[in-house]
Amino acid sequence: MNWRKRGGPGRYIAPIACAVFMAVLMLGMIWLMVWGFETDPAGIPPAPVAALLLALPGAVIVGVIWALIQRLRELGQGEEEDAKRY
Repeated sequence: MNWRKRGGPGRYIAPIACAVFMAVLMLGMIWLMVWGFETDPAGIPPAPVAALLLALPGAVIVGVIWALIQRLRELGQGEEEDAKRY
């Protein structure tokens, strides 16, 4: 029996958990920036700067979701370890 080859839904837990953790972390960053913009006595930064600051964590969320989808497709095809091909 090959103990390294785990079947079933257990192999999906780690990628999904990591993606959810990172997405929640970036949503927290966005919330923290919006809260800081609202409570800062100096006011909201110029619109392009505020948009850039809010878009960076948003881009990270999109990238993490994209990587998660790719990884789930790989796992669905039976590629548990990419490094063993090299």
